Amino acid sequence: MLINGGIMRSFLSVLMVLLVSGCASSMGDMASNRYSGVVPKPINKSYAGLWTGTNGSSSITLRIDEDGRGVSCSSRNGRDSVSNLKLSNGTLYLQDGTKMDLEYADGYINGVSPSSGVQNVRFFPDNGLVKASSYCRSRMQRPYL
Repeated sequence: MLINGGIMRSFLSVLMVLLVSGCASSMGDMASNRYSGVVPKPINKSYAGLWTGTNGSSSITLRIDEDGRGVSCSSRNGRDSVSNLKLSNGTLYLQDGTKMDLEYADGYINGVSPSSGVQNVRFFPDNGLVKASSYCRSRMQRPYL
């Protein structure tokens, strides 16, 4: 669950982050939100942890847990947002219905949007949260949101 905010605030925050971060998918994805029905699947231990990527002026940090659950945090121009996430069969699902396919490589993860015209994001390990925004650094150090 998200702390400090209602469902609508959370939805709007996540939507804004995804639109400005390049992780947004089509309106059809949001209309057919599958998040609540997605069953997270365990991932390889080497991909569990903290990952940060940038997309233009946006900073996106993921905390991916071995059980396929986690948290996404994004910052851009003073606009910050946090969202729970689920991973299943290589696809990352966020609460607002958007999704991103993850391509695992040695030393990084490519986040590939299934929507055309949306920029992909390359995430690098960030276990010390050195690359994360100050907002995300603060939020990601909490046990769970």
